[in-house]
Amino acid sequence: MSRPTFKSFFAGAFLLLTLAAPGIPAGELDDSLQRARSLAQQGRDGEAITLYEATLKVARDQDATAGTLGVLLNELAGLHHQQQEYERAEELYREASRRIDQAYGDSHPNLAAARYNLGRLLHETGRLEEAATLMEQARANWRISLGGRHPHTLLAIRDLAAVYADQRRYEEAEELLGLWIRLTEQDKGRSHPDLVPGFNALAGIYEKRGRDVEAEAFYGRSLALLKRAGQNIEAAEVLGRLAGLNARHERSAVAERLYKQALDIYRDEGRGEHGYGATLNALADLLVATDRAAEAQALREEANAATVGARPAPAPIQVAEKPARPSSQEPAPPPTAQPRPAPVSPPPPTEVPPVLPPAVAEPVPATPPPSPAPAPPPAPEPVTPPPPTVAPPTAAPPPPKPAPEAAWRVQVASRPTTAEAEEVLATLRRDHGDLVGETGAVIREADLGDRGIWHRIQLGPLTRTAARELCADLKKRGQDCLVIRSSGD
Repeated sequence: MSRPTFKSFFAGAFLLLTLAAPGIPAGELDDSLQRARSLAQQGRDGEAITLYEATLKVARDQDATAGTLGVLLNELAGLHHQQQEYERAEELYREASRRIDQAYGDSHPNLAAARYNLGRLLHETGRLEEAATLMEQARANWRISLGGRHPHTLLAIRDLAAVYADQRRYEEAEELLGLWIRLTEQDKGRSHPDLVPGFNALAGIYEKRGRDVEAEAFYGRSLALLKRAGQNIEAAEVLGRLAGLNARHERSAVAERLYKQALDIYRDEGRGEHGYGATLNALADLLVATDRAAEAQALREEANAATVGARPAPAPIQVAEKPARPSSQEPAPPPTAQPRPAPVSPPPPTEVPPVLPPAVAEPVPATPPPSPAPAPPPAPEPVTPPPPTVAPPTAAPPPPKPAPEAAWRVQVASRPTTAEAEEVLATLRRDHGDLVGETGAVIREADLGDRGIWHRIQLGPLTRTAARELCADLKKRGQDCLVIRSSGD
């Protein structure tokens, strides 16, 4: 079974924002929109798309407000997105963003929703740089407008981590996932199944970085939560990941047992998920490697005959259109999460909040910024010598003290807790003792604001040449690292 891409961990994880206020006048347009939403809720996407397109034409002909058009465009884009009609969906998402920006301004959370949806589409189609930019903008917007712990903000954190991981910005992705897991545990407890996508994504990062022991531990945590929650298909997928880890380490008997457990679940659940065929083929590969070609061929024939259901594209975030004029009622509570677009009766219109300054996505450094070297002590004041018999030339001030040569460190990882950092250091000394030897090590705390306190594992101090050589040797063995200037000891 191949290693995962990170967008796969969050398939189906889109959040739906219910409409806070329709702002659409009663009549033909409103009736048409409600029928289109009803069809979408019933899963009749083709009919819904046709009716949405007609509704959008009516809205344009009636010179509907930019906010109304933004809602329609975003909802129609979401249906095309779920049908994997990416070109049309992208066109609609981009126009929705322009209309919402025109109606409410850059700081409104509706604009973040449209940008988030477009970012998800771009991630799915491999355009990672723009996807990261849009996710960063959505996160910054929601952090200001909804709060740092709001579910939408957490969703943007988690999915931004997925984009970073597919960009191989692993340390940034790891820190974001650590923040997401910590906040989710605080809000929902350590045993909540909502933690599973984050555990799986973090395990996937560890796989990509060759840290299979840590990957196996997080897949194990995920599997325990899924079994407790009775989410069997998801448990089968994680069993497949664990089997792949064991197969790569030539633990064939363990891998075979795990693959067969996953297949039993798929068969009990009706075989409809895409993972069934993939697991059959992965087990067949394992059997070929252990000289059991006849058994492998039977599995491949079963995989070819199986009906492998395609995973539907995730449901997008639906934006909330604001009324043209403020209402005297209290603002409605933040919208709630739904698994698919569902037509709902709009609650009373909400007040228009004051426009916030445009949100700017906070930069997340790919590597910890180097700390400046300690400033040399000031040169001592020159001392006038006692009067000599023969006056010597005036003594020049002594030169500044040179910076020490051993002023560099090799940073190998960053972890959210001291215990995890110490475990990484112990593993490093065990697995790479011939390189690390008796090199000194420190665990430094780094305050990353809303991401919490992280603990950076650093080796040294070393000379710059020695630090570069050590990091290069570690990278050859699959251990990521970076050379930084020491901040003083």
